[in-house]
This record gives sequence, structure tokens and C-alpha cells, in this order.
Amino acid sequence: MKNMHLHVKEMNNQLQLKGRLTGDNIKVIQIRLKTLFNFSEQLIIDLTGLSRIEPEGIYKLQRLKAEAKEMDKKLFLMSVRNKRVEKSFRTLDLQELLDIAV
Repeated sequence: MKNMHLHVKEMNNQLQLKGRLTGDNIKVIQIRLKTLFNFSEQLIIDLTGLSRIEPEGIYKLQRLKAEAKEMDKKLFLMSVRNKRVEKSFRTLDLQELLDIAV
């Protein structure tokens, strides 16, 4: 498969994603979130830099938000002017998962 790379940059309480988010490579984010939630009550995942997001990746993000809530933490998903990402969420009728879509 082509372009399976996901780059994650950590800044303050935010993870900025670039590349392609799949059901497989989201594990990198899961591990980082567990660590970061030890030090913070709320985190942001910035999806703006994604070139593609697969449905399985969206469903796993949905699960991560639920897990954060169970731990009394907040996980926000943000996409700024990335129509491709926003369309992927709308296609699955999960656009309400995007907390910030500007």
C-alpha cells in the first residue's frame, strides 16, 4: 500500500497529524494519548494535516473519545479547512465527532 505513513508532532496538549490515518497506524496515537493523559486533563488531536483518513481510523477516534470520557478526560478533534477529512466524517454520519471544524 502506498502512503501509509503517519507523522505525529506533539506540541503542548496537542497532537498534530500529517499523512494518512488508518486503523493500523492509529496505535501510535493511542499509546501517546495514554501517556499524555497522565499529565493533562484535556488534549487536542489536530487532523488538519491529514491527506486521508480511513473509516476504521474514524471509528477508532470515536472509541478514543469515549475512553477519554470514561477517564474523566476530554479529547477534542480539530480540522481546519480540510474538506477531505470533514467529508470522511460526514460520509459515516459522524461529523459530530469533530469538535472544531473551521
